[in-house]
Amino acid sequence: MIAAFQHVILCVTTAAIFMAALMAFVPGGAIREIVRLAGGLMLILALVTPLRNLRITEIVRSISDAQEFSTEQVEQEAEEWNQTYITQQIEQYISQKAEAMGINCTVTIFTEQNGEEITLTGAEIAYSSGGSESEQRKMEELMKDECGITNIQHKVQHAENG
Repeated sequence: MIAAFQHVILCVTTAAIFMAALMAFVPGGAIREIVRLAGGLMLILALVTPLRNLRITEIVRSISDAQEFSTEQVEQEAEEWNQTYITQQIEQYISQKAEAMGINCTVTIFTEQNGEEITLTGAEIAYSSGGSESEQRKMEELMKDECGITNIQHKVQHAENG
């Protein structure tokens, strides 16, 4: 495609330079007007001749494919962003609820995307202060009531010795 446009530019430029050189040597009067007309026709031919080799259907198809690819890519990125955003918002909400209940933990939500639908598939709760059985039960109830998540993994984080 770019090569075709380069060829058009080369043809038109060559014709224009040839015409300018010819006009420099032609005396005034009717002959000059005839040469100017012939030169103009030559410039038009230089522009049109390379264009006849272009296949309009191929150009339209390549533009259409590029637009379709771009649209699909943007839609996919938007879906991924939505999934990440929703997951972060739910994690933040559940963490705040847990904190209000006096439970110190970090919540990680697992999701699955099917088309435009995002499904909450599970969660991991990492307790930084023990994670007693009663805390785990409270978190399971919270996750089930607030999000409908029943697949929950509990994990206790141990403080590392520095």
